[in-house]
Amino acid sequence: MAPLGLYALTLASTVSIEAPIVAAFGPRRDALAALRVAVCVNLASHPPATALAALAGADWLLLELGVVAFEALALREALGWTARRAWGLSLAANSVTAALALLWHSV
Repeated sequence: MAPLGLYALTLASTVSIEAPIVAAFGPRRDALAALRVAVCVNLASHPPATALAALAGADWLLLELGVVAFEALALREALGWTARRAWGLSLAANSVTAALALLWHSV
């Protein structure tokens, strides 16, 4: 698969996995807003994280922690969630996609 096609697949996979997790486990009254914000947050964090990983060979765990932090802060600000909820859901959603990425690369 061409690099752009592979990137599009990873972006689509990330958004389609993480956004529903954030929406499903956030407050029910915020579900649609959380889904929208999570999509936007992923669209903002995924390209620079991927570029840093590819170009700079950044440490994977450090990069992933940076993404979790960025997304948690964005969820908190955009949705008015508590820090605990925003950080917990960011960590949970990113843990799922990180585990899938590790599994994918180990095959």
